[in-house]
Amino acid sequence: MGLELTHRVHADYLEITTSGTRTKGNEMNELVAIWKNVFVLARRCNLTSILAHIKEEGRWPLNAQINFGLKMEETGVTKSHRVAGICYTQQLLEEHDLFIKYGRAKGFEIQIFQTRDAALDWLLHAKPGKPEIKELTTDT
Repeated sequence: MGLELTHRVHADYLEITTSGTRTKGNEMNELVAIWKNVFVLARRCNLTSILAHIKEEGRWPLNAQINFGLKMEETGVTKSHRVAGICYTQQLLEEHDLFIKYGRAKGFEIQIFQTRDAALDWLLHAKPGKPEIKELTTDT
């Protein structure tokens, strides 16, 4: 099936959802393609703040996570972008943690959250700069 991208443009930010099932063996290429489209949309709309709902299914292998982190610039992300990702499962939180660390190390403003409200608050109200690292918790 592969991954799908949907979006909604707001006055201050671009809201996107990635969903679908990752294609085994092509996980990194799918994500690069999706995020290239996200940053093209953001440029067209003259927006730098992106709220991303991550609803993907299927495993994201460690090597794909590392490669995506190393190749983030290929997506079109710049240091003027702010990306607040919302991961709805523990698996997604864990799988996105590594490339978030790579992105932060490269100076990108990227943060993961578990709720839309927290993500939107950070995206629109937190001062720009190095994102604070927050502990991820889950309700069990």
